[in-house]
Amino acid sequence: CDHTDDTRVQEAGVVKGYPYLVKDEETLLSAVENGGYIKLANDITINGVIIISKDVNIDLNEKTISYTQTQADNNDVPGVRRNYCIFNLTGGSSVVSNGNITYNVNTEEEVSQGRVISIENDAQLVMQGLTITSALRGVMVFDNSQTTIQNCEITSSQDTISGNNVWGPTSMNLIVNIQNSTIKSNNLTAVFV
Repeated sequence: CDHTDDTRVQEAGVVKGYPYLVKDEETLLSAVENGGYIKLANDITINGVIIISKDVNIDLNEKTISYTQTQADNNDVPGVRRNYCIFNLTGGSSVVSNGNITYNVNTEEEVSQGRVISIENDAQLVMQGLTITSALRGVMVFDNSQTTIQNCEITSSQDTISGNNVWGPTSMNLIVNIQNSTIKSNNLTAVFV
């Protein structure tokens, strides 16, 4: 991470500080682990899950984060709820904004699980100005967590926004706030909460 961007960001009149500029998966994972304000300098292809457990603000800076699932099962990643996702929020209050997130599948095996974002354990996520495209699911919200989706376009092959209460009673009490956004599923349900 570096601070070569000398632009300080203000939100509601409060200076948030200088962003950590990230250029690849390694620096992105390190920056997310530390929390704070992060800004992408390049498009980034990731090979695993980005686990967010504390407050973080990720400005995609009109760049793209992409991931391609290449096998049907991923039970060896501790702390990840059921199979694949790009972002797994397990706590904190976070913002992801201003760019693209793409989830692809490249496997001969039947793949039924996988999502772009999983929000759980009372985590909160605000998504602003994102274009999200998923070959599987979009955003799943669990365990008393909440998300606000503002000015986004989210398209998936399966359920696009899901509270998926089939996981049991701990998946109840969800808040999903959608504002000025387009939510589309090509094959299943756009919003299933």
